[in-house]
Amino acid sequence: MRLLLLPLLLSLLYGCTSAVPERIRTAPEGNPPLPVVLDAPERYLNVQVRWGGTIADVKNLPQETRVEIVARELAGDGEPKSVDRSEGRFIAIFNRFLDPAIYAIDRNLTVTGKIIGTTSHKLGDMDYRYPCLLYTS
Repeated sequence: MRLLLLPLLLSLLYGCTSAVPERIRTAPEGNPPLPVVLDAPERYLNVQVRWGGTIADVKNLPQETRVEIVARELAGDGEPKSVDRSEGRFIAIFNRFLDPAIYAIDRNLTVTGKIIGTTSHKLGDMDYRYPCLLYTS
């Protein structure tokens, strides 16, 4: 009987493990929050971050895909919380094609990458400065 119980317990434990990758579950050391970076983005160039939120736009360009993300607070496992608050917006740059049917507007996404600068463009009627991070796997 005990021999049958062991495989059952192991399968239950395996089912409880997280499918979220380690680099998403654990923020890099010194991970600055987006509002802090928005205040002085030049101070954080080449700093590794883990940010996430809700996809607002996806632009596929010839050499990269730019994903505009409405930042949300992250839960302990790195998943964006479903809250009606935003910490601002940022752009995640991927050096490959991302299918907008998969990376769809209103989906949650958490990314890791290095801050590589800022870009400005219109958000409604205002100019908005977006920190940009280059996705690292």
